Amino acid sequence: MRRLLITLGIAVVILALGVGLPGLLRKKSITSTNTAGTNQTNTSTVTNFAGVTSSNTNINGVLSDEQVVTNLALTFAERYGTVSNQNPNQNLIDASSLMTAQYRRLTLAGIRPMAAAKTYEGTTTHAVAVRIDKLTPGLRGTVIVTTSRQDFRGGRTDLAPYRQDLSLSVQAEDATWHVESAVWLARGSAL
Repeated sequence: MRRLLITLGIAVVILALGVGLPGLLRKKSITSTNTAGTNQTNTSTVTNFAGVTSSNTNINGVLSDEQVVTNLALTFAERYGTVSNQNPNQNLIDASSLMTAQYRRLTLAGIRPMAAAKTYEGTTTHAVAVRIDKLTPGLRGTVIVTTSRQDFRGGRTDLAPYRQDLSLSVQAEDATWHVESAVWLARGSAL
């Protein structure tokens, strides 16, 4: 009798995994209405048991230019703005893949070898918000990224974080959005 119960238990577990596992791994689409009153499809895909990969897409399953430019601006600002004298110019190298070909050539050509400093100095940058000032779909635009920055100097941790905006010109190059130029605006107040 005990053997029969164990066999039935194993069969139930196998059946549950066979039915449940494919359901966990398939894409699930949920349609919601955004503030403009148009339908937007949000797709979530379970990629593994450790986490969920999700993306926001329009009704055709493609990211809009605004979404792509926003993602580009957030990523670029954090890479470009996080600097360290322990790894000089690495921020420019990291951000270069997000630049237009011309901006990348100019930026990388301007990098000069520097010896690592004896005491640590650096700035950590976190992108907080993106405002698209002007965007011509598929061509170019202007974006302001609001960042929160924190400086570290020689082991001091008492330096207050502050806001600083980064102005970006973006351009579609070979059907992909890239940063054409970046300019830090005036340093804002401490947070």
